[in-house]
Amino acid sequence: MDETIDEKVEFSEVNESGVEQIILHLKDVGAGTDGLNSKLLKKTYACILSKLTFFINLCLRTGTFPKLLKAAAAYIQGR
Repeated sequence: MDETIDEKVEFSEVNESGVEQIILHLKDVGAGTDGLNSKLLKKTYACILSKLTFFINLCLRTGTFPKLLKAAAAYIQGR
């Protein structure tokens, strides 16, 4: 079954308030592939909020995302 889906996905730009709300609701977990942990981000986001929002919107507008942000670490938890 070779089906091709020709649907275009569109993203809306974000504002500082939206980015702030996402940061504040992050779970307190260890560092990801970027080396930052959520506790540190929550304590320092105000200093970088405008630049972070600009960066996110630039990624959404251009469809270009840094390779580091495409990586994910998955852990299998034993029963």
